[in-house]
Amino acid sequence: MEQFAILRLGTIRRNLDDIKFDRAIWELKNTRYDINAIQADAPTITHCISAVRYIVAKSTGIILPKAYIGDMCHEICTSHQCLEPEVRALSEQEKWDLIFFREKSLYHKAYMISHIGIFIDDDRDFFHSNWKKWGEINHISEYIQTGKIATCKILANYTDPRRK
Repeated sequence: MEQFAILRLGTIRRNLDDIKFDRAIWELKNTRYDINAIQADAPTITHCISAVRYIVAKSTGIILPKAYIGDMCHEICTSHQCLEPEVRALSEQEKWDLIFFREKSLYHKAYMISHIGIFIDDDRDFFHSNWKKWGEINHISEYIQTGKIATCKILANYTDPRRK
């Protein structure tokens, strides 16, 4: 069975301020969700990408590339910001790693990256902003059985079918 994947950003790990990280998470908890949110709306209104970008920017000063969710992993991996991205197995997860989720598109007949979260501790709790419950913290075990977590193979070679 293929392993689930996370994306580790080496630069974030070296530049992270834990106090600012925790404060950014706290600011985003229960934040109103809007699919059209822009970075400037955070922390008042967010979606999954703007929430993660806000957390990283507030706690490290690093601005992740602005990208459509399906392109975000590729944009990070090809960024010229020296982010040192690395696709790793979920079993190697650490605080500040990014996790991507996928769903099968009926229109495109393919699995597509559809959501992102950021781990907030080494116990596999992660923060994400979603349309159902807004900004919240969940444990990854709630998602492992769903098949919605992107695998190492998907993250390492992902091309969004909407961009073809």
